Amino acid sequence: MLDRVPNNVDKREGSVIYDAIAPAAAELAQMYMELDINYNLSFADTATGADLTRICAEFGVNREPATKARREGRFYAAGNTPFNIPIGSRFSIENLNYVAISQISTGVYTMECEQAGIVGNQKFGALLPIDYIAGLSRAELTAVLVPGEDEESDEALRARYYEEVNRPAFGGNVADYKQTINAM
Repeated sequence: MLDRVPNNVDKREGSVIYDAIAPAAAELAQMYMELDINYNLSFADTATGADLTRICAEFGVNREPATKARREGRFYAAGNTPFNIPIGSRFSIENLNYVAISQISTGVYTMECEQAGIVGNQKFGALLPIDYIAGLSRAELTAVLVPGEDEESDEALRARYYEEVNRPAFGGNVADYKQTINAM
């Protein structure tokens, strides 16, 4: 910007023209950095997060969401006899909450973690009821029935995107066969 100012004008630091141009030059430099960042977020190979999700969605490749863990819960009355609880009962273990969603057998229930992701797979042991259940003596969180999964990573989404774009599946070709088998 100072090169465009005639040489017969004082352009040294602290001069009127220098002080007038400096803030605009700083803003332009910031704008060029932001343009570079946004430019990189517009391509699948450099985009991350929500920007990568949007790029991939344009081609029908959607990010796999996080799923909730389903665990086995065992419930006992006094004397270690199996005990039935109401469906929808909530229990906690450390900082996680689980809800009884279905009965497997007497005193054994499928418990779904309220928080999605692999965090629901990790804790085992004594469950504490959130609401009082008359007759309940002990509750345990045991086996993982359906493991919870975290949201698909950027790298995995990018790989599926490139697979879809570079090897379109149609009419029973090899890519169509692989896509069908992987979907199973």
